[in-house]
Amino acid sequence: MHARRLLFLIGGSAAYASVAEEFIPAAGGREARIALGIDDAACAVFENEVFAGTLGQAVYEIEMLDFKDRAHRLRVCTAQFVSSF
Repeated sequence: MHARRLLFLIGGSAAYASVAEEFIPAAGGREARIALGIDDAACAVFENEVFAGTLGQAVYEIEMLDFKDRAHRLRVCTAQFVSSF
């Protein structure tokens, strides 16, 4: 069992094509279970070290299921963060 690691992959564009082309091999190559790609017009918000939502456009969460075969699950996160303050 691999320890859970979080890898942030931030680029000029995290559009779906970019995620498939660049982010998945990078996450798999580093054996990071979870990777986040942040869209140009987005901000990923974390609360207590947990992803809590986005401001703006989409954030892509990539969960690696099998590193050898590069099997993964891609989730497009569009839930807007609402502050509790």
